Amino acid sequence: MTQRQALGIDISHWSRTGGVNFDKVQQFVSDGTYDFLIIKAGQGLAESVTFVEQMQGAEQRGIPHTTYYFLDPTIDINQQAKHYVNLVGTEQPSYIVDVELPRSESEGGRLPTRSELLKFLGEMERLTKKRPIIYSRMQLLQIIQFVTAAENYKLWMAQYLWDRSLLPQQRTFYRFFSDFLDDYAGTLPPSVKGTKLAKNVLLWQFSEKGDGRHYIFNAQTADPRFTVGKRSADLNISILERDAFMEEMFGGSAPLPPPDDGDGDVVPEQPTATYPDVTNQDMINIFLQASSATLYWEWIVEAGLESMAVPRENRAKLYSGPKLEDLPGLEDVEKDALLAALKGEPLTPTDQPTYPDLEITNQDMINFFLAASSINEYWRWIVNAGLESMAVPQQNRTKPYTGPKVEDLPNLSQDQKDRILAEM
Repeated sequence: MTQRQALGIDISHWSRTGGVNFDKVQQFVSDGTYDFLIIKAGQGLAESVTFVEQMQGAEQRGIPHTTYYFLDPTIDINQQAKHYVNLVGTEQPSYIVDVELPRSESEGGRLPTRSELLKFLGEMERLTKKRPIIYSRMQLLQIIQFVTAAENYKLWMAQYLWDRSLLPQQRTFYRFFSDFLDDYAGTLPPSVKGTKLAKNVLLWQFSEKGDGRHYIFNAQTADPRFTVGKRSADLNISILERDAFMEEMFGGSAPLPPPDDGDGDVVPEQPTATYPDVTNQDMINIFLQASSATLYWEWIVEAGLESMAVPRENRAKLYSGPKLEDLPGLEDVEKDALLAALKGEPLTPTDQPTYPDLEITNQDMINFFLAASSINEYWRWIVNAGLESMAVPQQNRTKPYTGPKVEDLPNLSQDQKDRILAEM
């Protein structure tokens, strides 16, 4: 009889001291609701403040677990590898390096380069005699040109999909393992399906909005600064069947061929164009035409296509993502609008100036962002707010600003919004 896939939750300092209910976890694991925990060990040269507490909670109750480490490329790479090993020892069945965009400048401010990541992985393998697992997203591996090198590693991939049962009324990530299994059991993350990395994926982080209070977290923590317990949990599903995955992750893994040595001799991949002669910039323009200056970047993010624009040189490359009708995270009506724009069918403009009395252009708004922040920060603010189209293409700069009002901009803090409004 075919086994089910393994299920588990990853945790970090964001759950706060006393935030994890390990008795609840033990009961769920005993009942077979889910199977394991993955615990953050540290970041840079710092130990996670909840690492010891969480490791002890898992060890004392016999909960299968392993650890991951967030790589900070601005700190000595070899020292970070040694710090990770010092924290967890050399007998751990598996080691995981976390490769993702940092939340702030204090967390490194950028992704590691391809050579920096290879250096960390190589040092970890030298210290532990085990090949590390990489946690990341397909788009980020593409950004740092690591897809070919990643063929030498087992992968834990993140890609979040909307709960099908709630569409189209709500766009909500999956809250329960059972609902996701009903829709996606036995499948791969769409971003790696059909790629060279499909065979390397061990684990899929499919939601960051799991029902944490139900599965793992206390309603109250022991941290006096953050007394309310975390509500959302990261949910994961193995690609292998349960027994094979548990052996791979918690009982050792078979060796892989030697990784690329990082000498720069790797031949860049040449992905096949999805539509003849359509570049990433062409596709970005299609999203803009099909939606609006307010919505287009949100659509791109929901479809998992940020790498079309980041880094900037990707814009000139041929679009090699899924066909528009197969894009994840978008509703049928949105896909139909994109297909119409691709075919060149006429679209009725709907945008109106956001501040008609002030006659603010996109260039004016760019200047406000610059004055409110700095030459090093303003573009990051613009990207976070999804307003890149103010400057791309160049002719957009002279058009009236038609994006959200400043107070409604997404992904900016209240302080940032207030500073922009002050400049206006």
